[in-house]
Formats: sequence, C-alpha cells, structure tokens
Amino acid sequence: MLDRVLRFFITLFLAMAGGALFNLASPLLTLFISTEILKADMGIFKLTFAGLLCILLGAVVGGVAGFFLSSYFIRQLKRFSAWVEIQMSKTPIHDVIAGAVGLFIGLIIANLLGYAFSKIPIVGEYIPVIFSIVLGYLGIQITIRKRRELTGLFDFIPKFMREMSRNHEAGQPGKAAAPALLMQ
Repeated sequence: MLDRVLRFFITLFLAMAGGALFNLASPLLTLFISTEILKADMGIFKLTFAGLLCILLGAVVGGVAGFFLSSYFIRQLKRFSAWVEIQMSKTPIHDVIAGAVGLFIGLIIANLLGYAFSKIPIVGEYIPVIFSIVLGYLGIQITIRKRRELTGLFDFIPKFMREMSRNHEAGQPGKAAAPALLMQ
C-alpha cells in the first residue's frame, strides 16, 4: 500500500515538473510554428493555446516517466531508510536527543536571522536556506560535543528533588512548604 502511495506522489510530482518545464518551451513552439491559434490568449491564467498544449504534453511525458522511474526511486528510498535505521541504532540515545535539541535551536536561530536578511535583493531568497543548513548542522554538532556540559547545567533538578523529599520525610518544611505556611 505504501508503495502505491509513493508511486502516485512521485508520478504526480514528475508530471507537474514536466508541465512546468514544457511550459517554458511554449515560446519556442510559437516561434517555429507561427499559427495564430497557438498565440491566441485563452483567458485562463493568461495562457495561450501553445502554453496549454505544452503544459499538457509535459505533464503526460513527466507522468509516464514518473510512473516508470518510481519503482527505482522507491527502492533507493527503502535502501536509504534502512541505512539510516542502522546508523541510528548504533548511536546512543543521548546523542540523538542532544542532536535533535541542537537542530531545533539552530533552526530557530536560522529562521530569525534568515528573515532579517531575506529582504536583500537577488540573494535574499537563498540566505534563509543557507542559514538553515549551516546553523542546523552547527546546532547538532555543538550539542553532541558539549552534551556532558549541557546535562551538567540541569543536574540541580534531581538534587533539588532529592533534597525536597529528604526534608519532607524528616518533617522539616522545605522551601516549597514556606509559601504554604505564610498563607495560613
């Protein structure tokens, strides 16, 4: 069932890509075939008959290519996912969690910086993508390498909880019980 869904989406994607690419060729078609009907504006999305013809032809060619190539893409995707699964099973869970947290933080910073630089003419659209790749990678690498130091920052929580339970067992009001005593 998953193979059929993947095959459908791969075929659909390549059909859309083929239609878009062939649409770029519509001026060439009207250049070589100078019939007035090909140049006539149809009124739908400002398409000419040649543009519509090229989109349909490209969608059919892309769809057929996608249908036949989808089995190859699915095999490669399954091979890649098996490789990722093997690599992830070798990696300690602490590194996986640290990497995910680092990626999350890196992508947040990249989003904030990328928006600020996205208004630059010509290269502004590409800067957020570059920031996302670079800062996401840096976030993963830094948190994996500094995992022990970062977990040391949060060591106070278990110590605080142990201290609270000892104070509670001893019958001594702890820091958490102080506000309750003040309210009485």
